Amino acid sequence: MTDRRQALAAVAQVESLIEEVRRAGHDTLYLEIVPTVARAALETRWDLPLHEEHRAAYVAWTLEHTSRVKGKCEAILAGERKAISAPPIPEYAQLELADGCLRLAGEPVLLFGVHGRGPRELMGRYFAPGDLMGFMSGVGGTRFDYQEQPIWEAYRKHPDTHRVWAGGPWCGHIIVDEWSIGGRTEGDCIICLESPHTREAVIEYFKKKVPTFRDNPRVKFYSLDWEFAYICFCERTLQMWRQWLVRKHGSIDTLNEIWGTDFAGFDEVALPEMEIEKEQNRAKWYDFARFNCWRFTDYMTWAREEVRKIDPQALTCTGAPFYMLAGQMGWAGIDEEALDRTVNDVVLNEAHASTLATDLLRGLPTEKKLIQDPEYHGDIAHIMAHFLHGDGYMSMWWWPEKVRPEPASFYRSDIGRSPHIPLDDVATCLRSALDVRRLSKYIVPFHTQTEEVALLYSHDSMLQLAPELRQSRNIPHVFAIKALHEGTVYLDAPT
Repeated sequence: MTDRRQALAAVAQVESLIEEVRRAGHDTLYLEIVPTVARAALETRWDLPLHEEHRAAYVAWTLEHTSRVKGKCEAILAGERKAISAPPIPEYAQLELADGCLRLAGEPVLLFGVHGRGPRELMGRYFAPGDLMGFMSGVGGTRFDYQEQPIWEAYRKHPDTHRVWAGGPWCGHIIVDEWSIGGRTEGDCIICLESPHTREAVIEYFKKKVPTFRDNPRVKFYSLDWEFAYICFCERTLQMWRQWLVRKHGSIDTLNEIWGTDFAGFDEVALPEMEIEKEQNRAKWYDFARFNCWRFTDYMTWAREEVRKIDPQALTCTGAPFYMLAGQMGWAGIDEEALDRTVNDVVLNEAHASTLATDLLRGLPTEKKLIQDPEYHGDIAHIMAHFLHGDGYMSMWWWPEKVRPEPASFYRSDIGRSPHIPLDDVATCLRSALDVRRLSKYIVPFHTQTEEVALLYSHDSMLQLAPELRQSRNIPHVFAIKALHEGTVYLDAPT
């Protein structure tokens, strides 16, 4: 405990010096990073689970880094060095979306925040507030608020609003089941998007939600939620499926030749096996996977148009880029290419450490669009890399206002409190938040460089899979793309 008191005394001393620097008229945000991180270690983390073994390291880090900051402060006060200054987070009402990025009086602005409500002392200083994006579910509710929305009444009243499927580990945020984290106080609400009663409930939900964002000048675009996954085997799906097959194949003879079947007409065609690993007709599954992507895109396009009936200027985004690079794509119904053509005025990213998803999403639109990542799950060291590769607005997962011990994965990924995230990374996170603002005009030109290398992403290869791979995260095409992309990272050329 003596060492801890010594470290806290060093923090207090350097905070006093930083206050002198501030009174002398200098920006101190960069200098404040070390005492902020040190207090997170010595006060917030100290008595939390699994931190006892790190206490000595926390003290050592504090003593070393406060000594460095003390030297910087003294040099600034003596006029021997300049303080690094970061521009303030702009007032969102003054920002505009233009030429693929946020701009203030025509100059590009990059913003970095943390998902959800971050620590009050850091919000608005280091982390950009999250209300640039108006969050509103495209399916009429979320697992947190579905009981207060029209969809819950419709679900209890009309059986045709219930999705028909074989179940699985997760309903894909549409809307809540036993596997959904958070929410679900009164039971499952797993909806069918084809039901007219569902559509009516969604429209009523939009009428409630859209005006709150439409009338807020800080909100620049709507998120219709993300991480959706959708598949349904209801009677309406069957009729839609048959109509889609008529449009695709034209005649039953053509379908029979491709599928190796002998149907007399399209009205004999059945849905594939609900437990999709059991469906052995690969041509049939391929068609259904493509249909499932089409019908979900069609639904989200409908949702966007309903939003625009209330707010004609609404800019929207949705998606689940993860599924672009997983064998589950056809099962999930996510066609990111189609969504970016018909729904996404802003491109929704959700990247991990690799810049593969960011590069892929940058390559899809035919026009420049803002790429924003509302829930970045990558490591802290790659924050700047994603901004260099195309992100314009990012929220890191995560640094909540209060500790969340459960589920354990949330505690492990809490930047300020995790026993697995070293203090150097916490400091890097805060520094990156300042760096992207300070260097915006130098970073954004990288987004417009002409790509010299092209990797071809095969939509067909994501859908035409062997039965055992249809819900797999890794498939041969993904392995190849990842290996090739990793090689291009070392080239002095955008990909």
